[in-house]
Order: sequence, then C-alpha cells, then structure tokens
Amino acid sequence: MFIKKIDKNSSKTGRSYFTYRLCESYRIDEKVRHRNILNVGKLENIRKEDFKLLCDSIEQKVKGINPLFPNLPDHVEKEAEVIYRRILNEKLLDCVIDNVPIVKDDIQENIDIQKVDINSISNEDSRNFGGEWLCKQIFDDCGLSDFLSQEIDNDEIEKQIAIEVISRMIHPSSELETSRWLADESSLCELLSLYKIPNHRTLYKAAYSLYRRKDKVEDFLYQHFASKYPDRMRLCLYDLTNFYFEGRKEGSELAQYGRSKEKRKDAKLVSLALLTNGQGFIRRSKIYKGNISEPATMQAVISELQNAITKQPDLFNSKPVVVMDAGIATEENLKSLREKQFDYICVSRSNLQNYSLPEKGTKMVFDNRKHPIELSIVEANGKDDGELYLYVKSHQKQQKELSMSSKLTKRFVEGLENIKSSLSKKRGIKNENAVNQRIGRLKQKYPSISKLYKIEPIVNDSKIVTDIIYEQSKSGTEEGVYFIRCSQSLLTEELIWEIYNILREIESTFRCLKTDLDIRPIYHQKDENTKAHIFLGIVAYQLVHGIRSTLKQKGINHSWRRIRNIMSSQTIVTTRMKLENKDSLVLRNVTHPNMEQIKIYSALKFKQTNPKMRKKAVVPHK
Repeated sequence: MFIKKIDKNSSKTGRSYFTYRLCESYRIDEKVRHRNILNVGKLENIRKEDFKLLCDSIEQKVKGINPLFPNLPDHVEKEAEVIYRRILNEKLLDCVIDNVPIVKDDIQENIDIQKVDINSISNEDSRNFGGEWLCKQIFDDCGLSDFLSQEIDNDEIEKQIAIEVISRMIHPSSELETSRWLADESSLCELLSLYKIPNHRTLYKAAYSLYRRKDKVEDFLYQHFASKYPDRMRLCLYDLTNFYFEGRKEGSELAQYGRSKEKRKDAKLVSLALLTNGQGFIRRSKIYKGNISEPATMQAVISELQNAITKQPDLFNSKPVVVMDAGIATEENLKSLREKQFDYICVSRSNLQNYSLPEKGTKMVFDNRKHPIELSIVEANGKDDGELYLYVKSHQKQQKELSMSSKLTKRFVEGLENIKSSLSKKRGIKNENAVNQRIGRLKQKYPSISKLYKIEPIVNDSKIVTDIIYEQSKSGTEEGVYFIRCSQSLLTEELIWEIYNILREIESTFRCLKTDLDIRPIYHQKDENTKAHIFLGIVAYQLVHGIRSTLKQKGINHSWRRIRNIMSSQTIVTTRMKLENKDSLVLRNVTHPNMEQIKIYSALKFKQTNPKMRKKAVVPHK
C-alpha cells in the first residue's frame, strides 16, 4: 500500500487544493497498475515521513498480523486504526478478522508452561538464518545434494561443498573471509550439522573437488532446470567475458593481458565462455586464457554441444538455434555452424551496401523501453548464401549516432581549420611532410569521419603548403540502422527480433556473476584455484537463477542482492532465563519471518523455518 497525493480545483471558488488516497499496486501482463482503496483526506496530523509507517500498519491490520513490539507513534497508530475500521465497515478489502499464526509449524508442540523471571531474560549467539535456509532448500530441491551423495562417498566433503556453494550465494568472498563469516555470523554450519568450522584450506579442497566433476555437475543442473523451465524455442545464447586479477600472477598460464571488459588494462585477465538457453540457464561453460580471441572460442564449445546431442538424442526435438553478437559471428564460425547443421541468428558484422526494402514498407515494434523500432526483411542483392537479412532501424539509436556524428564532424573540421590557419602564421607549420603528418594524425583520431572527406594540400615549388582544400565526398551510413542475419528463411520479422533480444539474457548472466556473486576481481594465485573459484560461481548462479525465475512467475522481480537483504533479518537466537527454582532455561529458536520473507517462501513453496533446529535445555542451579 502507498499514499498518493491528488491535486484538485474547486468548481465554485476556483481554488486549488489536495487530498490523499490510499492505493495499492498490482500487476497485469507484466505491467504495474494502481488501484484506489479510499480517500483518506488531508492527513493533517501525519508527516509525509510517516506515510510508510501508516501504510505498513494498515496492511498488517488488514492481513490480521499483530506485530509483537509495535513501534509506532500514537497519532500514527490511531489514524491507522480509523482507516482500517473504514476499510472493514465498507468492505473495501478482504480483511482477516481473527488473527492466525503467521507460521504453521510442521509438528504440533506440547504446551509447556513455566514460571520465569522476566528480568533475567537475555538473548545471545544471534546468527543469520533466512538467506542460508532459503539457499539450503533450493540446493536440496534441485537434487544437487542427492547427486553429490552419489558421486562423493564422503559425508564431510558433501557438506563442505554445500557450504562453499551456499556461502557464494549469500556472502560471496574469499575462502579466508568465508571461514570467518561461518565462525562469527552465519548459522550455515549449524544448519548442515557440521560442528567443526572449516578453515580456508578445507574450503579450497571442497571447491576443487566440485570442479573435478565439472561436466557432470553442469549437465545435471542444466537437465533439472531445463525440464522445470522449458525453452520453447530451444535457443543457444553464446558470449564471452573476462575477469581481471589483483596481483602480478607471474608464472600463471591462465592469466594473460588482453582486452578487458572493465577497461582494466593494468591487470591480467581470464576469459569465460558461456552457452546458455533462452531462459538464462547455463548449458556449457569453458575457461580460457585472458588473451583468447572471442571468435576463436565458439567452435570448441559448439562441438561439445554437438557431442552431447549425439549421446542424448532426446535432449532436443531438433538442433537448437545459436544466437550470438557480431564480435563472434565471423564468416568462419558461421560456416562451421552450417556444416554442423545448426541454425543461427546474429548481427551482421558489416552493413549491407546493396539492398532493397519491400514495397509494403516496414513493420513497427517497440523495445522494452517503448522506443519505436522499424523491421523489414530485405532483399540482399549479390548475396546467394540463402540467408535472411532483417533490416532494423532504431529511432533512439539514430538520434544517438546523429549526435555523435555531428560532434565528431565538428571536431574533425576544426582540426583541419587549425592546420590550415597555421599556414598563414609566421611560425606556423608549412612544410609539406610536417603538414601531411598533422593531417594523418587527425585522420587516425577520427577514422569514421575522415573517410568521408577528400583532403588536398596545395604545394608550391619549394614544397611549402600554401592552402588546404577539403570537402565531403561521400555520405555516411544511415544512422540507427543495422542488419540481423538468420540462416532460417521461414521466420517472420517479429520472431527474429524476439529471438535476438533474448541475447540480453546472457548479458544479465554475466552481470549477476560479476556483481551479485562477486567473482571479480580474482585474488587466487594458483590456476587450479582460479578455475574452481569461477566454476563455484557458475553453480551458485544456476541456483540463484532458479530462485529468481520462480519468483518472477509470481510477480516478484527483485534482484538477487535485494532478496539477500530481505532474508538477512530472519535469525536464529539463543534465549536464556531463570526459572522459579533458579534453574536456567535455554532456548535456541528461529525468529518468525516478516511479511516480505513470507511472500518469498510462499512463492517458492519452501518451509519458513526449520523445526529441527529448535532446542531446549535446562541448566541446574548450582
């Protein structure tokens, strides 16, 4: 719920005034709508800073939730009660009149009434529980725990691997920091019944033990999530990224200098190639040296994919469609895909020079930001490769390129004028070779603009430049236009555009790996630890993406960082108190989830607490 301000004008006096409305938001076809509940007047006694407290209190009353320790100012609580009574009496919302417990436990507890000294009650050893419990349930729900128990005949190593994966999801950091976090802040070891806190060397071994089973784990997770979230178009999205190292990494074969995506020219890199499906789940991953060329990586990954299809003919009903960006779509790679009978969709590395638009014109679609896009399948003159070319014109991109082109043209012409004006100055540069060098440097600085201009220096017999004549001899390419190549000639404009736009899924994957799961920068010194570190992030990503995919289906579109923050407030705590006979009663229990946490648990159909972690002990008085 939220408060919306409504500005009005009086038809009688002509004066303007305002009132407030209580509203709620809901979602229809992925669009957010607002629904008015009732007009609450001017709320003269409530500050704008307290509007959220007011709305939260009303929502709790409507849902029948009574907070244990209400911390509201009296005037806010009084106003919330008045508004709630109006909603109840006018039947504006479905209200829960009889309060019910927020959490229904799996077991029926016996009533245990004790007399205690309330002044002796104290809480201690409070640890994070919500995030760990959420990730532990997805770890078990996807079958990864059962899979590891079959692969590894060692219960201790299985738990250590689970700790590494879940820690990377909740608290991504180094093994040394993870060990400290497990010892001081997290309830994960308690949750997994691992009573000895693993040190950083133990965690290194667990990560490497998981990496040794890379192909099996990757296949298992993909099969599970692909069956749970089927991709109707059977797409393969391929892209390459890199991560930078902190440190010299002298003696490393994996860490090499290359073109950094984060512009870290000073740091060595390691590259990661990912092949995902249309839903964003990782099908194949491969780690390369940091100086690997992007186009050179695709054929090896596609060959592995072809082998997987041969071994499991029921994996796909037909060969999947490979979707990639222009950097990877070289003619050699496209030829290789055609030989392996894969269809592909990619951006053309060079614009068509000779094409004709159909007489019926272009079709208009809109991108996710509601910007217009013109689409049309064009006839490419001189092309006999059987491919289909989709003409794409983005008005937003056109405006951007026009702005950039005008700025670069202005700077290029100003540079020519500076060279020209120098010819008439007493100490200006007039020698033919020196002037040509200045013109060459200017062309090198603005290559896209210089090729459109014809520049001719006028030189006298003494090889002194007396004038420079320049003019624009060519027109630039059409701004905002690019072409999408497709090997399948039966697709429509809209379907090709829809498939190509799914390529953003792999960009989202890289963003989650780098930012939410904190894979970069890499601090490991040994190459084997670097590979294990990256693969651990990939496994964690699969589970994170599984959680977010389910939540999106329920209309919850939080980022993983936001979900972690929401779950962090659910804790497990030890409470001590003195009994009537001076014995000490010690309780270890999990706090009840709040409203946001309940929504997440309910959407995932997960349990809200773990009853097995409840403990009770009586310490006799000495």
